[in-house]
Amino acid sequence: MTKNTYLLASRLEDVIFLIQHLGLGEHYSLERGKVADGVSPRSGPTWEAVARDHPEFFRVLESGSVTLAYRYYLREKGNPPKLPDELVQRLVENAIALQERQAKRSEVWKVWGTFIAAVVAAILGLAQLAVGQK
Repeated sequence: MTKNTYLLASRLEDVIFLIQHLGLGEHYSLERGKVADGVSPRSGPTWEAVARDHPEFFRVLESGSVTLAYRYYLREKGNPPKLPDELVQRLVENAIALQERQAKRSEVWKVWGTFIAAVVAAILGLAQLAVGQK
């Protein structure tokens, strides 16, 4: 996960959709270039791109297929069973919690950025006063 990916427009919705599609669907993977139940991602160009930004939930195979990591590791021969609804709900809750943490972290940096800008402006003002009095 890089650069506050959960703060991209519509990213949380895409992650939640992909968790549900891959966790509860018949197939545990989504092939490269395919749309999931006729739905394309809104926060990235492809589902593969969305999944690559979120290795905490997804695996992108060498073929470019996207899998839900939990279900991927359950496979033995062929398609692993659908995940229980409660487990999928927990994964969705984890995605929401991660998004909330990134949003809070982003807000902290906005406050610090404003504070630093005010300090720099004050120092420049004082320097201008000092230069003007000479």
